[in-house]
Amino acid sequence: MGRRASCARLMACFAVTLFILALPGAAHATHRLPNNGHWDRTSSVAHVKFLDYTGPAWPVGSAHADWDLAYNIDVDWETQDANSTCGPDCVRVRTRAASEDQLFGPNCTGAYGYWTNFAPDAQNHWRPGNEVRFNSSCNGEPYNDRRAVACQELGHGLGLDHSTSTDSCMYRFGNVAATTPREHDYNMLNLFIYDH
Repeated sequence: MGRRASCARLMACFAVTLFILALPGAAHATHRLPNNGHWDRTSSVAHVKFLDYTGPAWPVGSAHADWDLAYNIDVDWETQDANSTCGPDCVRVRTRAASEDQLFGPNCTGAYGYWTNFAPDAQNHWRPGNEVRFNSSCNGEPYNDRRAVACQELGHGLGLDHSTSTDSCMYRFGNVAATTPREHDYNMLNLFIYDH
């Protein structure tokens, strides 16, 4: 009898736990950089520049503007030209064809885009391979899909992981996510990643 009661209590606890996990609750994104997102800088505000090689196909400029609303970080965007420089606080943004990147398939299969996630070096500088990459086979996809993916990959470039909230562009499935960050994403940047 005692064994059955214990088993019933265990099953009830398990059911309650599953129910709580299924509740909408406070969806969130976390930071994922090994050094908590600390960039080497000389001022009190962190600085990151996205150097954009994508041209008009990907709305990197408008996605950058949303991330620049975070107050502990100055997010710049520049389209690549002959005079462009990409220093230690710079993330390059490029398109790649399926033949150039194994994560991208033809006809917009595979990933829409990703961040290469090269960790900063000992001086907290990004290495040259640190990039956001978009699948050039997806250049003709609907604008909102490309906008959501651009927002998400720039968010990864700033140090955020995926969100569990569909009203954030950081939602795991970028092409069905919102096209902009949500308040929690800014809080993660302002209070945890760049609060140094």
